[in-house]
Amino acid sequence: MSRTKGIVARLRAMLGRRSAETRMEEEFRFHLEMETRKNVQRGYAADEARRRAAVTFGGVERYREAMRDGRGTRSLEEFWTDVRYAARSLRLNPTFSFVVLLTLALGIGANTAVFTLVDALLLRPLPVRDPEQLVVVGNPTRVNSVSTGSARTEFFSYPLFQDIRKQNRVLEDVFGSGRASRLDARITAAGDASAGSAVEHPVGRFVTGNYFSVLRVGAALGRVFGPVEDAVAGSSPAVVISHQYWQDRFAGDPGVLNRSITINDVRLTVVGVAAPGFSGEVVGQGTQVWLPVTLQPVLFPHRPWLEQRTVNWLVGMGRLKPGVTVEQAQAAIATIVYNVLDEQAGQAATGERPPVPVSQGMRGMSRLRSVYAESLTTLMIAVSLVLLIMCANVASLMLTRASVRAREMSVRVALGARRLRLVRQMLTESLFLSILGGALGLLVAMWGSRGLLRLASSGPGAIPLDARLDIRVLAYSALLALLAAVLFGLLPALRATRTDVSVTLRANSRSVTGGPLGSGRGWGIGKTLVAGQVALSMVLLMGTGLLLRTLSRLESTDAGLARERLLIVSVDVGPTGARGDQLVQVYHDLLEQIKRQPGVAAATMSENGIFSGTESTSTFQVEGFTATVHQDTTAFYDQVGPDYARTIGARLLQGRDIDRRDQNNSVPVVLINSTMARFYFGTDSPIGRSITVEGVRYAIIGVVGDVIYHDLRAKPVRRFYLPLSQSSELPQEIVFEIATAGDPADLAVPVRDAIVAANGSVSVLSHLPLDQLMRRSLSADRLLARIITLFGGVALILSALGLYGLMSYLTLRRLNEFGLRYALGAQRSELTGMILREAFVLIAAGAIAGLPLAFGGMQLIRNRLFGVSVLDPTTVAASLGMLATAVLLAAYIPAARAARVSPLVALRSD
Repeated sequence: MSRTKGIVARLRAMLGRRSAETRMEEEFRFHLEMETRKNVQRGYAADEARRRAAVTFGGVERYREAMRDGRGTRSLEEFWTDVRYAARSLRLNPTFSFVVLLTLALGIGANTAVFTLVDALLLRPLPVRDPEQLVVVGNPTRVNSVSTGSARTEFFSYPLFQDIRKQNRVLEDVFGSGRASRLDARITAAGDASAGSAVEHPVGRFVTGNYFSVLRVGAALGRVFGPVEDAVAGSSPAVVISHQYWQDRFAGDPGVLNRSITINDVRLTVVGVAAPGFSGEVVGQGTQVWLPVTLQPVLFPHRPWLEQRTVNWLVGMGRLKPGVTVEQAQAAIATIVYNVLDEQAGQAATGERPPVPVSQGMRGMSRLRSVYAESLTTLMIAVSLVLLIMCANVASLMLTRASVRAREMSVRVALGARRLRLVRQMLTESLFLSILGGALGLLVAMWGSRGLLRLASSGPGAIPLDARLDIRVLAYSALLALLAAVLFGLLPALRATRTDVSVTLRANSRSVTGGPLGSGRGWGIGKTLVAGQVALSMVLLMGTGLLLRTLSRLESTDAGLARERLLIVSVDVGPTGARGDQLVQVYHDLLEQIKRQPGVAAATMSENGIFSGTESTSTFQVEGFTATVHQDTTAFYDQVGPDYARTIGARLLQGRDIDRRDQNNSVPVVLINSTMARFYFGTDSPIGRSITVEGVRYAIIGVVGDVIYHDLRAKPVRRFYLPLSQSSELPQEIVFEIATAGDPADLAVPVRDAIVAANGSVSVLSHLPLDQLMRRSLSADRLLARIITLFGGVALILSALGLYGLMSYLTLRRLNEFGLRYALGAQRSELTGMILREAFVLIAAGAIAGLPLAFGGMQLIRNRLFGVSVLDPTTVAASLGMLATAVLLAAYIPAARAARVSPLVALRSD
């Protein structure tokens, strides 16, 4: 505190310096005049009297300096003087200032833009009270997942969540939240109980009544949910909206309370507006409306999940009790879950149990985190390399400028300036430049972070991530500016102030031996900086090549199906109200309508879809197989329509496909993939064998080749297929897989219109070609490849510019030498070749240093690679070739220009 007061006192003294010095000068003149009068009275002439008085008191500057020392403001005043000098100096060199500021703005701005996303997605805590006490119960990436069949332990059914909440002894309380699917909302106009707006689709989330109390988030207006919302299913038709949605949709109207919102034909009442800045516990989703979980069967009567233990769709979050650790909470919650599942099964499970995740929750939950975390970390490393290259480039510019100022520095030293004072003055110039560059970089960061969110989005809009420039981002940008000032300013400052005064004053700056950038034959600082830029550029170019080749391999990988001719259409048949056999008839009516469309070669359907929809798993028993661990009895599955394998282009390896003979009154059958066949039956044929799923025995009728369903990187997993017509629990959302004779995109709209025309109650959720869906699944890879390519291009340009600047400077310094060589008979081509050889040595040195760095750096992206190795020879050769071509072209320009100079001009240049 005393230190802070001292600094404040010095600042005040400095601000009042002018008035204090004016008073001091008036007092000095008074005493000087009084001493002059005394000398006159002693008999001296007026001029002699004044001279003697001046000798007695000395100059006014001595008292001014003493006064500054007494106030403790000398260092501040000198710093302010340095700042003003730096501003004047840069104003007199506009081209130099512009180039440096632009370079710094791009470097600092790019780093800040990437850090903004890292902070928003990976680092920033939830805007709630005491977020460090929060833990996630379940998998924080499965926030929108739904799984039917057997009970899951990484996300839960509502009955299982209630068991956890009731038996919990380690958490103060725990809430559950789950996806709300697509909401069809009509907002009733104010003062009108009947009129409503057009259909909107706000982002919603089902939550338990204690949601806001656990998070300790209050209401900006009205109230939030409470115990009444959990009392009885459908008893509280209430909705809480986010503050941002209130501002955007209702213009902040306080009359929004008690307004009606009709969601899925159910009239709800707005009871509150959440606190500003809060958009939910799911980072990157931007929840707009919160709905009581007890309204789920009311809003989705065709998918009543609330009481079903076979439907898993909730993830929990709670607050630790004092003294309880995350590890203790995980053990306690796992015990509750295992006991409940054992009780439901009627016996204790044997073998290894699936884990029950419980993890730190202060940064919320997010599916995006698992998708983009590794990519953003890689981007931070890459953009840091770009900043280093930019700092090296600016350092080269500063060294060049320092060589021009060698005479100025020598004059200052000759006049008594200390080296430390000169270094501080030059560092102040660097800091001044860096601060201005950082300020401009914030503008680049604002644009860049939004651009990155748009690039990363798989849809038409940007990812709804809160990428604002908050205090953490501003502090990071300021730290970058300070670090950059040291990186590019310290070395030139030390080098420029280490000068031989006598030599420099006798010669011009061009002829100073061993200038800051080095000589043509020596290895100076400038050459080291350029070689370093080449080495760092090699790392980025290698990364660019490997990621581009990875993306190409992923986009062309064999997914085990006909990706180029499939159209995927997702529909919601729940609004039709059909159940049982009627629902099966709706499926088949829509399927027949689709098949009648021109250009449709074949069509089928499934519950989960390919690269869309959800995923289902189930436990089962295989005839003749004894499981040793729990995982041996689980596999992914889907419920599919007739001719499924043939329509999607999967390879039928044994037996037959599911077809129309497989009805509800026929023998239950199942189709398995080749991975499942090998795991359970080895080399034996599985045809005619059986598996038992939930007490029903299914005969294996065929083996189909492995198909990649959601992740092109994923290894094949065990999967089986059941006929939709034989299902006892029919889905309300269905996916049609349509094989087309031409481009699937051309049929997207006609098929959608045909479905709506066939049944107006059916909602078409999406209609996209499979190839487009697969490309969307690569959004993180595409983002990483695009941005690293951009950074690699910037690094290549900067390295070329750095070499161009260095060779231009060195050839200018050696014009006298070239003149002598001309006079002695050297050919112009020989001189050009000599300069290019020197440039090639720099490139070779940088490449030799860069290759080990590149191989080491590529280990960081090893997990992102697919189909290529970190030592891929094609990528190494291409990177070296591009780098050598670019920098040699940059070096050729000054070499050719120097070779064209007249020998007479060259000899007179010194």
